[in-house]
Amino acid sequence: MLRANTAVSAHTGVLLRVPLISSNMDTVTEEDMAIAMHQGGGMGALHRYVTIDKAVQQYKAVADANSTCFVSVGVIGDYKERSQALYEAGARLFIVDIAHGHSILMKNAVRWLKNTYGGNVFVMGGNIGTVEALHDLAAWGVDAVKVGIASGSVCDTKNVTGVLTPMFSTIRRLAREQRDYQRVAIVADGGAKNYGDVAKALGAGAHAVMSGHFFAGCPETPRKAVVENSRHELKHRYRGMASYGAMAENEVRGKAVEALPTPEGREVMVAEKPSAKVILEQIAGGLRSSLSYVGVKNLEDFEKQITFGIKHNR
Repeated sequence: MLRANTAVSAHTGVLLRVPLISSNMDTVTEEDMAIAMHQGGGMGALHRYVTIDKAVQQYKAVADANSTCFVSVGVIGDYKERSQALYEAGARLFIVDIAHGHSILMKNAVRWLKNTYGGNVFVMGGNIGTVEALHDLAAWGVDAVKVGIASGSVCDTKNVTGVLTPMFSTIRRLAREQRDYQRVAIVADGGAKNYGDVAKALGAGAHAVMSGHFFAGCPETPRKAVVENSRHELKHRYRGMASYGAMAENEVRGKAVEALPTPEGREVMVAEKPSAKVILEQIAGGLRSSLSYVGVKNLEDFEKQITFGIKHNR
């Protein structure tokens, strides 16, 4: 069994046998994915791009399957009403979810959640990419931070805005600072393309990895993401939440095309994959091998023992 770093397990009260969280994206995680992730030893994060009633319905479906998951809220609009309805339904693990998490809006939302529900809720805030952001979000009361700006495979922020925080070096830098904030867990969100990237993220100091890339295409993804072509082959839609399609359908529904923000994401089609539970076991197998190569038996010792080098391409 793999044991996730204590900063995640101890705070959530949930033992993650595999330190993977499926992304809170509308083409990745709804109730079926969250249930499969829990059954496979990881955890799902329900997205926020549904009505409050639908969000509660999805959470209850997960809870009725004796599974645990994160729920997501924003920082404006109905976030207080959404949080209250989800809390009353039994949710205790919250993600305050915005692209740029180092903001006054994040501060206000996190403090409202903590002032309202205190230690009864676990709050993950993000996304962030700087030491200053870690300091501030820790002061505002988060229990975990989602780290990564413009790293996702369907994110075009780096191309549209020129802004990027390189995942590996950012985790390393924040992990060193995190020692002053032992209660704050670091979740690497985006950029993991190969299973070995999970080991690198954990070795760099992350406590868990969030991914849409690994799970897009699994049969547990939302039904609206599944498309059958003329040859009766199943493909799955996978899109960034700042893509044109996602914004038109979710965030700014009803606005004229010319009123939409500049897209910072894109949409791709991916082939059908095995169940999320199979993907989790494959990742876990890779991690077990990583631990054996490094010469340790658990993830708590992995970061202490691992060393990194730089490969120069000629």
